[in-house]
Amino acid sequence: MSNGPNTTTAPSRDAGGLTRGRRSFLLAALVGLVGGHAATFVVSGEKLWPFSDYSLYTEARDAAVAEQFLLVGVTAGPDSIELDLFRHPDLILPHYRATHHGTFRRLAGAPDSLVLAAEDCLRLYEARRVAHRHNGPPLIAVRVYRYEWRYVDVDATTRAPTSRTLLAQATLALGGNRP
Repeated sequence: MSNGPNTTTAPSRDAGGLTRGRRSFLLAALVGLVGGHAATFVVSGEKLWPFSDYSLYTEARDAAVAEQFLLVGVTAGPDSIELDLFRHPDLILPHYRATHHGTFRRLAGAPDSLVLAAEDCLRLYEARRVAHRHNGPPLIAVRVYRYEWRYVDVDATTRAPTSRTLLAQATLALGGNRP
């Protein structure tokens, strides 16, 4: 016979047989171990994996070069400016623009063909302007440039190209000519 309710209870255990106190101790030890390990990287200056650079993607390969061919219109007047025609889709037809991006790359080794393509672009631009199909300024010439970016040091790479080469020029009065 019992005189009253039993006040002694067995410690609460989980399925693994650990008490609440032991679980808390093991969790704190695990957090301390991981935190201490990370602190050694911070103190020593070494890189900790999830926060390190992925060298596969961040190191430049030898002689890595990116190039882009641009069609530039030259406006008339004493203060003539160069207008990038590919950045203004209303000035040159979109399908024509997409076609000529690849065409200029293929024709880079054939200067006479490149001049003919530039003349074609100038004629198209002026015909559309005269027909009021766009409101761009009158052009006296169209130039094809090759821009290159050389990736020597990823940290030093900027938006500015490392070289700009004039490949062809077409003018209204004189026809095409090479630089």
